[in-house]
Parts: sequence; C-alpha cells; structure tokens
Amino acid sequence: MATLNYHMAASLDEEMFRPHQCVFCGRRFKRKDHRIEHERIHTGERPYPCPSCGRAFVQKHQLMSHIRRKHLKHLADSGSNQPGLNPVVAGTNMVSSRPRPHANISISNLP
Repeated sequence: MATLNYHMAASLDEEMFRPHQCVFCGRRFKRKDHRIEHERIHTGERPYPCPSCGRAFVQKHQLMSHIRRKHLKHLADSGSNQPGLNPVVAGTNMVSSRPRPHANISISNLP
C-alpha cells in the first residue's frame, strides 16, 4: 500500500511542478516555452530560417550555431561579403566584440 501512496503522490507532484503538458504526447514541462519547443517535434515547425541559405531550425541557438560554423567561417576565409548574410541575426551579435584578455596566452608560455 505504501508503494501505491508514493506513486499517487509522485503523480500529483508531476502535475503541480510540471503544469505545461504537450497536446500531442502528454509529456509535461515546467516552462511553457519548453513545451512549445517540444511540440515543434510533432508539428515539424522550424521558425528560424538562415538568412543566407534558407535552412530552417527548431531553436534559435541552432540557427546561430549554423551561421557561425557554415557562413561566418567561410566569409572570413574568402574575405568577401555575401549579400543577404548579416552577422547580426535577430538582435544577437554573431561576431563578439568583447575583449579576450587571455587570447594571446599560449600553454607554451606558462611556467
């Protein structure tokens, strides 16, 4: 009987601490935005298209990573500006302008 009580309490906790439920599979989430991203698995929605090649992504960070890996490196290597590719996508600066205090320290220079 104790096992059943524990199971029932755990189920109630699940509903209380994870109130956002996927309408497709029933999985529960603590945050509404996590549920929305999860539901894109079921719907196939990809709301973040690449401005350069058109490939679309489920999550914004996937788009940013794609641009860094596929397009910014290519532009830096070729030295050209490709029309339509803006390094600042959706308000996020892809080329960081913050100082890198340890950038010129190599392991061979350490004692």
